[in-house]
Amino acid sequence: MSLVTFRFSDVKGKAQEDWQRYFQKWGLQTQAPISFEEAALKQILLPANQEQEERSAKLTVEWGDKLGAILVYRGLSTSQIRAIFGEVRQIEAKLKISQLQGTASETKVWNKLRLLIPKMAYRAKKEGDGVKSLASVFEPAINLVLDGEQQKRMERFERFVNFFESILAYHRAYGGK
Repeated sequence: MSLVTFRFSDVKGKAQEDWQRYFQKWGLQTQAPISFEEAALKQILLPANQEQEERSAKLTVEWGDKLGAILVYRGLSTSQIRAIFGEVRQIEAKLKISQLQGTASETKVWNKLRLLIPKMAYRAKKEGDGVKSLASVFEPAINLVLDGEQQKRMERFERFVNFFESILAYHRAYGGK
């Protein structure tokens, strides 16, 4: 299932030159759409062994690059992406504290991660296509983090945070404002 699809033909005006370069940099033909599939997300978040772990890291960078550019084009602002990233960082910090202290509050923290899904849905409706595209990637990502084996949940979450950081960095590199 495609989570985000982008076509060169959607690009209008002066941005076409930039996108032509992006497609060349990524080794893609402008006639073919860029389609971020759920299968790629699973490869990023759920590697089964060391070889797949390396593939996961490569895909994190590769798709962070493409999605960062797409999100800039779709109008996602730096403040919008940083607001969501800030919430993820808070969750990360609370998880680390609860693990160090060995408290039972870890379940509450995981619930906060799940509650990001409706928050992003609300923001997507209110703030437009950029947030909608980000939410379309992160809703299934959060579900993959939370719905698998509980013992590996933290590993999946760390990969999710790395993927988010990659998107955020490339978003900025492509001129996110």
